[in-house]
Amino acid sequence: MPKTKTIWKSLLSPIGRGVAWVYRIQPLSDLGLLASIFSLLALRFFYVGSQDLVVGMLCGSTLFLVAVCALGTVYQRIRLGKTLHIEPQFDHQNPLSKTPIAAGMVVSGVRVLPFFTLELERHFDVSHFEKSAQKDTAARIISPKHLLRGRDPHDAKRRLVDSVRFPHRGLWAMSGVYCRIGDALGLTRLAWEYPLEAGIEVSAADIPIKALPIVAASSRAGDELSLSQERSGDLYDLKPYDPNDGVKRILWKTYAKSGQLVVRRPEPAMIPEGEVAIYLIAGREEDYVAGALQSYLKMLHENQIVVLFGTDGLNSIPHEHAGSPGETSYCSTPESIQRAINRSACSAQAGDGSDFEEFLESVEGPGRRIHQVVVFAPLETEGPASANKVLFPERYADRSIWLSNLQASTNKSHITLSLALVPDSFELHTDFIPTSGLQNLKRSVSAQISTMRKSAETNPAADLLSLPGAQVLPVERYE
Repeated sequence: MPKTKTIWKSLLSPIGRGVAWVYRIQPLSDLGLLASIFSLLALRFFYVGSQDLVVGMLCGSTLFLVAVCALGTVYQRIRLGKTLHIEPQFDHQNPLSKTPIAAGMVVSGVRVLPFFTLELERHFDVSHFEKSAQKDTAARIISPKHLLRGRDPHDAKRRLVDSVRFPHRGLWAMSGVYCRIGDALGLTRLAWEYPLEAGIEVSAADIPIKALPIVAASSRAGDELSLSQERSGDLYDLKPYDPNDGVKRILWKTYAKSGQLVVRRPEPAMIPEGEVAIYLIAGREEDYVAGALQSYLKMLHENQIVVLFGTDGLNSIPHEHAGSPGETSYCSTPESIQRAINRSACSAQAGDGSDFEEFLESVEGPGRRIHQVVVFAPLETEGPASANKVLFPERYADRSIWLSNLQASTNKSHITLSLALVPDSFELHTDFIPTSGLQNLKRSVSAQISTMRKSAETNPAADLLSLPGAQVLPVERYE
C-alpha cells in the first residue's frame, strides 16, 4: 500500500505542477473562471433546447465581457513588460526596525487602459531564513500596495511615496516588485515580478542604559613589557619573599634598609584604555539587546576604547565585515561592528552562542591574551514580549542552548565572563496577538508565563552560576 501511494504521488506531482503553471499564465481569475463555466453550462442546458432568449443574452454577454477583459489584460501585460520601469527608493538615514521608514518608487512607462488597474507591491528576499520562518517573516513586513490607473502624460514619471516597516534588524534585499494587471470587475488578472536589485540595512533603535563598567579584555605580564613601558606607570607589585620567587627578584636595596626580603613580582597590566572584548547573543527578534549594546558601544567609543566584537553567525556575513585584514570571527571598527549587529539577525545561528569559542580563538593572538569577555544576552522577565516568546519561540534566543555553549567554551579557555543581561521589558514593540489565538492557547500560555515570572522573581540569573567566575552586570534603562 505505501508503494502504491508513492507511485500515485510521483504521477500526480508533475500533473499538479503543470496545472498550477497553466493557471498562473492564463488571464482569468477565479471569478472569471466561474462566470465562464456557469455561462457555458447555462447555454448548454437552458438555451440549446428551449431557445430561451434571456438566458442566451445574459450568458453571451458574460462570455463576451470575459473575453474582452482577457484580451485587454494580455495586451497590457505584453506592453507593460516592454515599457514599465521601476526605481525603488529608501531613506538610508538611520533606518530603524519596527518603525516606519520613508520609502517610495519612481515609476515610468505606465499606460493602463480605462477600466483596468495596475497593482504594485514590494517583495523582499527571505530565502536566507530557515524555511519554517520564511512565510512568517514575509507576512510581517509591512509594505503598502499602490494602484495605478490611466497613463503618464508625455512619459512623465510617477513618484509613489510611502513607508516600510520591518519586524527586526537586518539587511533586507528586495527580490522585486510584484505587478498585477486586472479589470475593475475582477474577472481577469495577470501577475508577474519586476526584478530589482535594491535593499536597505536596518538597525535596532538605541536603548539608553546606565553606565556599565569598562571591563578590559587583554593583559600582558610585566616581564614582557619593554623598558619604556615599564617607566610609564606602576606596573609591578611588591610582595614578601617566597622561596618560589627565586633570588633574582629580591630587592637587595630594600633589604639593606628594612631588613625584610621583598620581591618584585610581575602582575598583569590591565589597560582600560586598551581593548574590550564583547560578544552579542540575541535572536532576530531581540532588538532590545542590540539596542542596549549599541549604547554601551557608544560610551566605549567616546572613551577611545578599542572593541573586539563577535556575535553568532558572523562568518556567514559578507567579508566586508572585517575590521582589518585577516579578521574572520571578530571585527573592531565601528562601521563593521554595526554591520555585524544588523546582519547577524539573518543568520540561522543568531542567539545560540555557537560561535563563541571560535570568537575566543580568533581574538587571541601573538602578544594578546583574553582574560575577560563582556556578553550581552537577553533576560526573560514579565515583559510584554513574554506571550510572544511562548507563541513564537523560534524568533528568540534559547537560554538553555546559549548557556550550555558558553559554559563549554569557558571551561576550555579559562576566561571570566561579565554578563550584561538585558531584560525583555526593554522591548516596547510586540506583535499583535489575536484574541482567538490567545483563547485557544490560554491555559498553556498563562502557565508558561507564570512560570517565567516566578523564576524571574526568585533569581533570574540563577542558572548562570554554573559559569566559572561569571559576574552579572545589571543593565538598567537610563530615564
